[in-house]
Amino acid sequence: MMVQSARCTVHGARGEARRTPLHLARCTLRRAPLLWLLPLLPLLTACPNAGADRVLAIDVTGVVNGLVYFDVDGSRTPTQPDSALPGITVSLIAKGTPDTVASKKTDQNGAYEFAGVPVGAYEVRVDTAGFGDSISVVKQDSSQVTVHPLDTLSVTSAVSYPSYGIAAARALPAGKKIFVPGIVLNPPALFSDTSVFLADSSGAIRGTDVRAPSAFQGDTVRFLGVTGRRDGQPVLARVTVYDITFGTLPAPVRVTTAQAASAEGGTLDARLVKVVNAEITDTTTDADGNYLVTVDDSTGALTVFFDRNASLTQSAYVPGVNVDVTGLLVPTGTGTWVLRPRANSDIVKK
Repeated sequence: MMVQSARCTVHGARGEARRTPLHLARCTLRRAPLLWLLPLLPLLTACPNAGADRVLAIDVTGVVNGLVYFDVDGSRTPTQPDSALPGITVSLIAKGTPDTVASKKTDQNGAYEFAGVPVGAYEVRVDTAGFGDSISVVKQDSSQVTVHPLDTLSVTSAVSYPSYGIAAARALPAGKKIFVPGIVLNPPALFSDTSVFLADSSGAIRGTDVRAPSAFQGDTVRFLGVTGRRDGQPVLARVTVYDITFGTLPAPVRVTTAQAASAEGGTLDARLVKVVNAEITDTTTDADGNYLVTVDDSTGALTVFFDRNASLTQSAYVPGVNVDVTGLLVPTGTGTWVLRPRANSDIVKK
């Protein structure tokens, strides 16, 4: 038998060599196949000191940790402007039940950790009730985790304002703070009413009181603003602009002067449009110093609004001249729209 053939000499208190079954067993464990361990387990566990460093312990728990941060710029990833959220309650909920297994508050760095989590499936829930209905968890690595023995699982949660496409944003009630991504249609500070126009594939919207010193026409950006109305149409007020990438402007929508004057029943509000071969029939200057040019392509009159801040050439545009005009549609508040060119290149004499 392998145990009997093993050589293991142990010295007693007086230095004499002796062998015992226990020491033979210890010596055998170093050489014998795992199969020989089975009949020796009672012997190993019976001795107070035997095999203390050799008996395997099976850990049936794991660790769940993570980070909760406020997504300031709406990027949905941790970036420089973002900030940690301390004092936020994070809970582990047993999957498929209402049972809260554990809850903790995030530390000053927005971090949390649950140690000794029993093996099983859980929902990771971040409590944002204290922020009101405009702020919620907008991105989480995973809302559910499955813990296996010795697992360490990490879950990062972004808390911020919701993001909407332009068509959806235009349909929201006033007073909601939201992100809206899109392409900038005019430079900030171009128009005297502080408006910056934003477009995506679903439509366009005006931003007012815009703080965007680094945004340029054609950039793809995120507007963060509060939904509201101006002159009867949806706008985003008190806008902060977060720059994403440089881009190119969308092509203007070709319309008649009559279609532009009504913005096609409002559906083209804030859109970049173009009218072709329209004749100038009248000009005037309003009380604020803006030059107003009336044009007509035989379908109906449209006012082209030369904003006093836009540095547009005026003298060349007089009655009898035909022009192609590209610009942004802005409501007057009386059911009609005016066309605002952005630069001299938006007006072409025929």
